[in-house]
Amino acid sequence: MPRKWLILLNIGLVGLALCLVVVGLGVTFSRPSVIAVSEALPKPRVLPESAFVLEKGAYDSIGSSLFTLKFAPPKMQLPDLRNLLTYYGPNGRPDVNLDSNAVYFGLANTRDQGALSEGDKLFLLYDRTQSPPRYVFSPGNSPTTLWIEADPAEKEAKVHVSMMNEEGAVVQDPVTRSQFQLAQKEFAQFNRGMQWKIGENRVDGTLLARQKAKWYGVDKFFERHGGDEYEEASKKQRLDFTNGEKLYSVYVDKGDVLYWDNGRWHAAKPGPETMGKPLLQLKKVAERLLTFDLWNGDGSNKIVLNLLKSQERWSPQQIQQSFRFLSARTRSQYVFEVDKDKMTLVPQDWLVKTESGWEKLDTVQEIDDFVERKIQGPLFVFDGVEKRDDRQVLVGTLFNASRTDMKQIELDIPQSTITVISVPKNAEQIMGNGEETENLTPFNGK
Repeated sequence: MPRKWLILLNIGLVGLALCLVVVGLGVTFSRPSVIAVSEALPKPRVLPESAFVLEKGAYDSIGSSLFTLKFAPPKMQLPDLRNLLTYYGPNGRPDVNLDSNAVYFGLANTRDQGALSEGDKLFLLYDRTQSPPRYVFSPGNSPTTLWIEADPAEKEAKVHVSMMNEEGAVVQDPVTRSQFQLAQKEFAQFNRGMQWKIGENRVDGTLLARQKAKWYGVDKFFERHGGDEYEEASKKQRLDFTNGEKLYSVYVDKGDVLYWDNGRWHAAKPGPETMGKPLLQLKKVAERLLTFDLWNGDGSNKIVLNLLKSQERWSPQQIQQSFRFLSARTRSQYVFEVDKDKMTLVPQDWLVKTESGWEKLDTVQEIDDFVERKIQGPLFVFDGVEKRDDRQVLVGTLFNASRTDMKQIELDIPQSTITVISVPKNAEQIMGNGEETENLTPFNGK
């Protein structure tokens, strides 16, 4: 029974499909092949007449000049350099030629600087290769279509800006751009982006520290024993530098200069010897601070350097305890115990305390080495015997290792220990304080 029902359902579906096919074919064949289109035109619309419309003759009388555009080529204008240029004035190096009338300019946001003499031109160009593009001074001051001229005055300069157009004519522009005044700015560090070196050291505010510079003050040793040869140095500030493992000293006062050559600083007067070399000038001497101006070789850059005063701690009283008088051998020879070692000293003998102990400077070479600070350490100078009231004392002078401080000391002579031996005059040269001893030192003060 169920199977018969499914058969009848299938037969019904097939019949319905055939009916739909027949209806579709009938519609296809009964549709017309041409579609009728109405050719009726829309009814024309007339716009309302404007109240401002004139007759044709009124328009014809106007002509064509009202609607003709007049062409004018774009006019070149001078760039506004007032906020780009900086005036630094003349080269301030102490050894610069005083007859030179060159003045210096800088450009904002660049490392460039340019020198301009009276009557000359300083050329500029717009460098599009920079990021961002900017004005720079023309390399080698090669001619370009843009240049400046200057009339320097006291602490300012009048700047004239000129530019040439494509036709070779000088561009005329408002006076505010073509002529303006610039006040002089401090020359120090104007070329801040410039990298330069002195020896192996990059120049910045720490240069003196990296050169191991030390300043203790004036050399008290030269004040006492320098004589005529070192009289000038005794009045100046001593600077100590270390070059590798070698120490050397230079002496400067306010306004003095040092120039850099062969890996060290040299004292000299500004002149041909210092030209073209880095120059260090002492500008100010304060109680605990030295201020310098450091110039590069051509004077295009300057930096201010400061050096603090070094302090050496020493105890003269403790050093004095190292000396104990024992006896007098002759009228000019005295026996001391120095750190448990016996030494015979005569007036003007020098003892230096080194790492190996107290050593007497006996030869000219040893004295020269101490003067040049190749030998360093506290110095004891035996000055001789002086009378104090009813007693005699041995007098000496102690210098600290840096030779910037000294202290006089006195050693009592026990009367019971004095044994005076009469010495013939012809024996004094051998026994001490004679001509041979005097020849050991180059100092007039000894």
